[in-house]
Amino acid sequence: MSNRLKDEDNADSKSAEQTRAFGRAMVDSAQQIWLAGLGAFAKAQKEGSRFFETLVEEGARTQEKTRAYTQAQFEQAQRKAGPWIETARQRTSEAFNKIEQAFDERIARAAQRMQMPTREDMQRLHERLDELTREVRASKAAPRKRASKSTPQE
Repeated sequence: MSNRLKDEDNADSKSAEQTRAFGRAMVDSAQQIWLAGLGAFAKAQKEGSRFFETLVEEGARTQEKTRAYTQAQFEQAQRKAGPWIETARQRTSEAFNKIEQAFDERIARAAQRMQMPTREDMQRLHERLDELTREVRASKAAPRKRASKSTPQE
């Protein structure tokens, strides 16, 4: 037999041995996992309610830690976002004020083009009406001088 064939046979036998070793390791590992599972099951049965109570207590502690952590993170986020939110609020307010001012100016220009009286015009009109009303009332209250029935002599 040639050396090449011997080398191939040796490689095949090494490969087969490695495969068998790998298979044995897998079986051993699976056996250990199975035994660990059986042990955990036996312990859980043995300790029963005490184990359950321990789990509940640990769960409550974990929940409280999580709640405290979440609250702290929320407060930190609020502190960091506070100035940004205030800046956004101010910018929004300024933008609305500008929009409102532009709207008021456009309405005023449209009213002016239509020759509608302004607020000041209306105020002056009211003042004038009040003045005239006072004058009319005053003239009614003052005694009238009657013209004499006699004609002037000439």
